[in-house]
Amino acid sequence: MTKKYLSIISLIILIGCSNPTINNQENHELIGVLKLTEINLTVNGDVRIIEADESTSLTMILNEDGIYTYSGQRDNQPMHGKGTWFSKENKLTLIEGYKPDELDFTVRGEDIILSETFVNDEGMT
Repeated sequence: MTKKYLSIISLIILIGCSNPTINNQENHELIGVLKLTEINLTVNGDVRIIEADESTSLTMILNEDGIYTYSGQRDNQPMHGKGTWFSKENKLTLIEGYKPDELDFTVRGEDIILSETFVNDEGMT
């Protein structure tokens, strides 16, 4: 598998990749190992950048067979899991249990930018 670098940009997520591999249906740049590099969180126009370190880390593996696994830490708390994934056009869908999570993705050179918008209780993004 190819190593890729993952950067979560809050409402936008950045992943580095190189040497795409081929899945069953098409040449897909998301297949491989993704590593978190940073999180850029934007809330009400304010941007906060969180660098990956010992307390905040994530490694995700997207396999050709549509299975993904992840492990890492968030605020020094271990996290891990697995599920299924698929993509269509520029949408990546991750399913763990019954909850699908749909992300937009864009490829920029060796980086993949994933973005997701969250809406708060007042309806603001």
